[in-house]
Amino acid sequence: MESPREESDELYGQTHNFFSDELSRYQIRTDFVPMDEINSLSFKLKNYDLVYVESITNPTMKVTDLVELSKFCIENNTPLVVDATFASPYNQKPLDIGCSIVIHSGTKYLSGHSDVTHGMVAASSAEHLERILRMRTTLGSTMDPLQSFLALRGLKTLGLRMEKHNRVALEVAKFLSQHKKVTGTFYPDLPDSKYYDIAKKVLTGFGGMLSFEVAGGLDGAKRLLKHIKIASVAASLGGVGSMVSLPLETSHAGIPHAERLKMGINDGLVRFSCGIEDAEDLISDIEAALAMV
Repeated sequence: MESPREESDELYGQTHNFFSDELSRYQIRTDFVPMDEINSLSFKLKNYDLVYVESITNPTMKVTDLVELSKFCIENNTPLVVDATFASPYNQKPLDIGCSIVIHSGTKYLSGHSDVTHGMVAASSAEHLERILRMRTTLGSTMDPLQSFLALRGLKTLGLRMEKHNRVALEVAKFLSQHKKVTGTFYPDLPDSKYYDIAKKVLTGFGGMLSFEVAGGLDGAKRLLKHIKIASVAASLGGVGSMVSLPLETSHAGIPHAERLKMGINDGLVRFSCGIEDAEDLISDIEAALAMV
């Protein structure tokens, strides 16, 4: 069970969502710590029984310095749980870095074809794994045979797909970073990214996910989505087909506007999951859509 930080630390402490509302029913108290505070190790780890992070945050593409954070957690005997879905095991292996538990939404890159719904977890110790398996048995959260088959099928091409995702996303990000109707582009492998140096340290590849802010705010973003042809407008990600969404209306719709702004999620932010289409085709399609903004 996590303990709350001091009341003076208030940046994300009042966010009302699943973690703060639902987990409290199980007497699990949570707190939200800004990424820069995580990476600077300036938060009070003694207040926590567990640290849970995304290795690359959704949808702002901030990167956690898992090398330093894992050392910090080990020194303080605090388990570190990492959601590495955006990175995939091909681009990052948190257990090798020193993290305690790594989880993936297997629906995304691991399966890769947007046709199954499941999650995966791996642990660094037999103790952690035994507790996870016991809970899985109790809750009955196991995949049926068909989903298991599809998941294993997808894993066979993970490396091939991730190589293409990595290349395509970088090309698309470079294009967007230079477009006059894009006011901000967020991808860890762009040299002007605030998290570029950290990303180079903790990732071997940078994935197919990126986000960008469109001129004109929400209206501009909606115009873009209306005219996109190749990418499907969908809240999922990590499949062989590109997908695009507005966090404002999907993953972060339940978070109050002021809190979203603190998190760096402006109304015109677009999340783009680059598939394995050719980069020039995606760029041409996005360019045509931006012309309508």
